[in-house]
Amino acid sequence: MTESEKPASEVPYVPQRGRLAELWHRFDPVDQAIATFMERVGVRLLRISIAIVFVWFGALKLFDLSPAADLVRATVYWLPGDVFLPILGVWEVLIGLFNLALVSAALVVGGTARVGPRNQGRLM
Repeated sequence: MTESEKPASEVPYVPQRGRLAELWHRFDPVDQAIATFMERVGVRLLRISIAIVFVWFGALKLFDLSPAADLVRATVYWLPGDVFLPILGVWEVLIGLFNLALVSAALVVGGTARVGPRNQGRLM
């Protein structure tokens, strides 16, 4: 299917003349390079950033420095807050560390990893 055969919604607007066209053709290679880079490593970078957040928030709970500590204590009623907060902090730190180690998310949260033809028994 050629560009002219595609529906108008699928063809991106590309200016053909003027200052905008000059800028478009100047920055399009940069845009393509960024898109290619993010396609290659974007999921990995996202996973690392989420892991850092989990480790940071968990560490704050471990040292009782979390701004959400009072909310957690008031919300959890089946254990004393002073017992539950460190447990939650350790759990969050472990989730973050396992994400950094690229362990399957299903294993991190306590589930089981699926073994089958799609992932051929590999961890994420």
